[in-house]
Amino acid sequence: MKDYSRLSEFFADLDTLPSRSESPHQFHPYPAKFKPQIPAELIAAFSSEGDTVLDPMSGSGTTAVEALRLGRNAMSSDSNPISALITRAKTTRLSETSRSQLEDLPDAIYSNEATTAGAPDFLNREHWFSLPATAALVRIKSAIREIDDPAAKDVALATMSAILVGVSNQESETHWRRVEREVNVDLVLDRFIRKLRTNVESLAYLEEVDGTSKTLLADANNLPLDNASQDLIVTSPPYANSHDYYLYHKLRLFWLDFDVRKTQEVEFGSRNKHSDKKQPVEAYLSAMETVFSECRRVLVPGGHLAMVVGDSVIRGEFFDMGELLVGVARNCNLGLAYSTSYDQRRYSRVFRQNRYTAIQKRSHVLAFQR
Repeated sequence: MKDYSRLSEFFADLDTLPSRSESPHQFHPYPAKFKPQIPAELIAAFSSEGDTVLDPMSGSGTTAVEALRLGRNAMSSDSNPISALITRAKTTRLSETSRSQLEDLPDAIYSNEATTAGAPDFLNREHWFSLPATAALVRIKSAIREIDDPAAKDVALATMSAILVGVSNQESETHWRRVEREVNVDLVLDRFIRKLRTNVESLAYLEEVDGTSKTLLADANNLPLDNASQDLIVTSPPYANSHDYYLYHKLRLFWLDFDVRKTQEVEFGSRNKHSDKKQPVEAYLSAMETVFSECRRVLVPGGHLAMVVGDSVIRGEFFDMGELLVGVARNCNLGLAYSTSYDQRRYSRVFRQNRYTAIQKRSHVLAFQR
């Protein structure tokens, strides 16, 4: 039987983990990111160098970055186009052409006319963006459109996305409320250019790794991957009734010309589904069963699916996901190989805010084997 003592020691000492705030994990803000050491530890425990590690709900691409750093190949997928863009950008190797086009981008931006013509037309745009902010974002987006190198365009678009909420009137990354911000054109352009420089520098880690990376825009319940093609899966699915990722990224989706309604519809586990539309926990468990089945299909025989998932409270009722999801996985012929848990609020600023419930919830680390 495999010795999991190293994993147990690691999760017992989460308090001692140093901050990993360095790039590329700061490439783009994202709600409820898990500590990069967690996927790194799971990757080291359940795979070998040269293996392919899949994250079918990739979020901000933390698993992909850590897989590459550990000498694995990264395969990522997400149904949210902002997530797919972030992961693609922060795992892309820039050629000399890419770097040259990104270096020329600031001059191209400043040469554009300051106008709001060409801004995306969506409801209440002026409620969320001042006219100077809109004019600046139009200048940035227009210049990015002229980039013909795909890698450079991804990095530039992801950078624009990264600054977008901060120059809007959206209160924060996880608060869909309006606040009044004093934003002028120069502030927006300066923030973009500085962030672009930082993001390009953050990709230097790829010069030291040999693995490949591929990112797909696809649902975790219908992966366009061959049977038995992935050596390991490491992921963190949505915590039921905790976040509305489509909502927090809504302004980004509008500005980058993505389909907001479609993104909302395919997201499962959201507060929109469970609080607004009153879906029961069974809807979440059913979605997870489909995800488990797909994960089993694409895993090699004997391969592992390792995930971090949190407890949920839906309309006042507490659900222990560490128990419920083990049963769902068993229905999909995935056997539990390792499990542990920790207090959500000790390791995540988002959950420490305690906005929705006083009930103590835990995050569960579950590793299943095909």
